[in-house]
Amino acid sequence: MRILLVANKNKEEAVQAAREVVDWLAERSVESVLIYADTLSYRLDRMDKPFEQGSYDLSITFGGDGTLLRCSHAVLPHQIPVLGINFGNLGFLTGADSSELYEALDAALSGKLYREQRATLRADIFYDDARSVSYDALNELALTRGNSGSVIHFDVFVNETHLSRVSGDGMIVNTATGSTAYALSAGGPLINPQSRGLAFVPIAPHSLVSRAVVAMPGDVVTLKLLDGFQENSTVFIDGETIGDERPVKQIIVSNGPHQLDLMRYRFVDFYTQASNSFFGGVND
Repeated sequence: MRILLVANKNKEEAVQAAREVVDWLAERSVESVLIYADTLSYRLDRMDKPFEQGSYDLSITFGGDGTLLRCSHAVLPHQIPVLGINFGNLGFLTGADSSELYEALDAALSGKLYREQRATLRADIFYDDARSVSYDALNELALTRGNSGSVIHFDVFVNETHLSRVSGDGMIVNTATGSTAYALSAGGPLINPQSRGLAFVPIAPHSLVSRAVVAMPGDVVTLKLLDGFQENSTVFIDGETIGDERPVKQIIVSNGPHQLDLMRYRFVDFYTQASNSFFGGVND
């Protein structure tokens, strides 16, 4: 068995735990490689570096949801499951708390973790010079206004239907998993993570009628910037800027070609977790 360990180097407790796990695994004849989450960046173009010496059977993250997201970008094309150990705050995606670390590791080595398959999205970004680039995301793509501070104007299409013209701070296109992230803050609906359709949520629209929309699996969402507003936009993938200064012409978002296997030490009911995390729980 070979395991990729990804730690948030800004969390001392997480780094120390990851280093101890390297030794713990070696004592059990399990090979592991430890890297830091900040090395996994679309802007650095180093997503494949951890795989130069071969693949892995499992990846384990030490941090919060952000660390898990960065790891997911790297492992998605290789179809490697992810177990997140929570050293952060919310930890909605992580599969075990730091206090359960070694119990979760024992379960991982014995094949007793719970597996959740999460849908992803594929964002094809087209620039005004006719070039394009594709990204995969677990949570969302966000098209937002840039440094100018001015609203941006863009058309929204679902499949071949022109749905609306939006003026505002931007648009989030998210998976069901991403419904508990940025999209939630923008007023989007909570969606059970077993759903495979995308949703899109306007960000501060200059309108009284703009609403979030939940699409069917297989629907394709296109955001087409109007002339004069392409230079004013910024694109984020799971909260990370893609680091490209070229003006964006349009973005086509569809279901991703891969699903992420999200591993958990304990079974977690989505609605119970949502109640505890966002509604303050229920007092019986």
